[in-house]
Amino acid sequence: MADIARLRSFVAVAEAGSISRAAEVLYIAQPALSLQIKSLETKLGLSLFERLPRGVKLTSEGELLLGAATRVLRAFDRFSDHAAALRDQRGPELQVGSMAHGAGDLMLEILRQLRTDHPEVKLRLRQFNFEDPTVGIGRGLVDVGFVTGPVDPIAGIEIVTLSYEPIVAAVSSDHPLAARREVSIHELLTFRFVTDTLDGGAWHDFWLAMSYRQPGDPVEKVTFALHDECLDAVALNLGVSICPASTPRFYPRPGVAWISVYDIQPAPLNLLWRPDDAEPIVRRFVECARKATRVFDEVGTPADLA
Repeated sequence: MADIARLRSFVAVAEAGSISRAAEVLYIAQPALSLQIKSLETKLGLSLFERLPRGVKLTSEGELLLGAATRVLRAFDRFSDHAAALRDQRGPELQVGSMAHGAGDLMLEILRQLRTDHPEVKLRLRQFNFEDPTVGIGRGLVDVGFVTGPVDPIAGIEIVTLSYEPIVAAVSSDHPLAARREVSIHELLTFRFVTDTLDGGAWHDFWLAMSYRQPGDPVEKVTFALHDECLDAVALNLGVSICPASTPRFYPRPGVAWISVYDIQPAPLNLLWRPDDAEPIVRRFVECARKATRVFDEVGTPADLA
């Protein structure tokens, strides 16, 4: 098990490009993570990382070993899952990652469809914070993941856009815009934004409305890692935020007003999975997702039906 832990540390540092950032992702102390990496290098007799003034980068040997390490970890996780299924005498287990309320009403419809078509499947839902916009898929922690918003391409991961969801603004009930029924994204950009703690990327830039800002314009923001923290900050009038239109139904919040944003592109509702080494149940889940989406788009969302 110690070797598996060291491999997880190696992959996490390689993906983060920094021991300190990887330590935050793994929830371990930075000195302990550094020791694990050094221990792995000693055991292999190879240098895996080149230490830089700011962060680290893989050596040529490290680059060659990273893919193998990732495959070993995925195989070990599948082995562990199979062992657990045998031990508990249960059907196949599917781990589903999401952030906050995932893909909203569509996600719930897909999970209902899976229960109808494959009642033997045991679902395990895992929620991730804003620091992991791949909701565990990038680290091999889950089988499938729901992400609302665009996702940067990741080697070995298929990103399936199932549908799209309109955008609403979240503002404090004391905010000057609170009484409005709709607002332009350009009006919102004149206010401080409540957003995630990431430094960049397609998902981060989408929810910060970067494509609507002028190049070089300063971005005034306050950042949090959790969805609840962001909504609390909005309620306290620390800034404004943009969210999927389903958010008010899943996160009704005293002190927060919701306003339609009429001139911003809708958010893609994405399903992420690894097609190259997926278990049969994962492929069945993807089919259920496509089937449920067709029905969902025909019937409409709760907001459409209200």
